[in-house]
Amino acid sequence: MSKLLMIPGPVEVPQEIIDVFNGQNVAHYGPEWKALYLDAIDMTTRFFGTDGLAYLMPGSGSLGLEASAVSFCTNKRCLLIHNGFFADRLQAVVSSHATTLEVINFGFAQPVDLAAVEKKLTDSSYDVVLMVHAETSNAMLNPADEVAALAHKHNAIFILDAIASGGAEPIAMDDAHIDVVITASQKGFSCPAGLAIVVVRKHLVELMETQQPVTWYTDLRIWTQYYHDWYDWHPFPVTLPTNLVKAYRKGLQLLEEEGREAHFVRMQQTAMRIRRALEALGLRLLIDDDRCAHGLTSVSTEEKFDSAELVTYMKQHFNIQIAGSLGAYKNRIFRIGHFSDPQMELRNLVSTIVGIGTFLQTKGISCDIEKAIAALEVH
Repeated sequence: MSKLLMIPGPVEVPQEIIDVFNGQNVAHYGPEWKALYLDAIDMTTRFFGTDGLAYLMPGSGSLGLEASAVSFCTNKRCLLIHNGFFADRLQAVVSSHATTLEVINFGFAQPVDLAAVEKKLTDSSYDVVLMVHAETSNAMLNPADEVAALAHKHNAIFILDAIASGGAEPIAMDDAHIDVVITASQKGFSCPAGLAIVVVRKHLVELMETQQPVTWYTDLRIWTQYYHDWYDWHPFPVTLPTNLVKAYRKGLQLLEEEGREAHFVRMQQTAMRIRRALEALGLRLLIDDDRCAHGLTSVSTEEKFDSAELVTYMKQHFNIQIAGSLGAYKNRIFRIGHFSDPQMELRNLVSTIVGIGTFLQTKGISCDIEKAIAALEVH
């Protein structure tokens, strides 16, 4: 029996998207497919507020990190802003390509100090600045627009890892000078995993067209060449997972039907409800509301229990999967995902809160489950 996925990804997928994903394969070339693919590209750039180009690449979000590092960090001086496990991932990827990679580390789940970033950019010259937007390991939402403005002021490209924020947080690339966005299908777009999405502003696409590729699959310059040279029937270099692209396009259509702003408001309201419910159980949120991502919530155990034990209990007794954290904090934090419509449904939020409250009671920790449920039902 499958478990209800209340984790930060892959998410519980809406039935409308599953129906599209489960359909028969179609050819990944030709005029019909080209039209569907280009529609998904156009919807992606429109969603992210840019007149640039989007690349849909078969693979996980980390492939998008690699492609961006190959394309924009090779032989460059780079500055990485760090406050979580996935900043470690970004550092590992970029370090293989950059001439120099310096890291300004604020500590796990600690906010970005914009003054410190500006001082670093003033004291040294960098070609590229990189940052994780929503740090999935701890739910910290980092200040993308503000850091992008600093990078732009100092003539640096700004690359944003939006794997856990794409589709869940407002991102307006052209207005905010966010030059490259990397995201993926399995979180904010409510789709199955397997599609890396890289969005690049127009001036950088034009710059890439004048440069020679340094790799093949992971170099966006190859993808740009195919977009132009094979545009009439195969504007990408590889066989695409057609059902996944169709599912992703359906996810975009659902977001457009709801309305971009209405979608973000609903996500924010859901995040506030789940957090008030967790606090009503007597739990402490790891990140304050004003710095917390809207697609997931992280909770400190305060060393009162082992988060891994909670995760196991929820699976065994409630058929619900939540997540611990990663690295040194994996047993000290637990996380709940609320990206997709099924994850945001009241009945699923109630079941998750009841399960957590019941676990706390088994550990002799007093909590008021009815009060927590009441907090969830406040609109």
